[in-house]
Amino acid sequence: MFPLVAIAVASACNSDAYVTTPQAARWDFIQSAGGIRIEQAQRRSASSWVLPVICDISGLKTITTKPTAMHSGAVVTEMHYEVSGDEISIAVVFAAALETGRTSACQPITITSISPGEYRVVYRDGRAKHLLGIAAFK
Repeated sequence: MFPLVAIAVASACNSDAYVTTPQAARWDFIQSAGGIRIEQAQRRSASSWVLPVICDISGLKTITTKPTAMHSGAVVTEMHYEVSGDEISIAVVFAAALETGRTSACQPITITSISPGEYRVVYRDGRAKHLLGIAAFK
């Protein structure tokens, strides 16, 4: 019985232990899962755009870097974004896979009411920002 107790304690102390409450993924979590990148924004309607975000938090796919960890059982629950000036900050929100119908792949972000122009797209991890690229909304 001792080994099971040790595994439970180790899992509870792991910084990547999955919680049932959705949380924003840290940059190191995203990088350990294979990275993240954006593709060119596409007009959806007169007032909205779609920004494709390519990532998979399972750790089974290389996006921008070779995965170093597997996050099986984690699913993306939301793609958060915020537009401020000429910058769009994004974050991947994840949780344990308690619901069906969700996957470990990031979904495109639909952005509404954005002025035409070029925007820096960054991944926000607390106060730190990590540049993902430039997206043109024209």
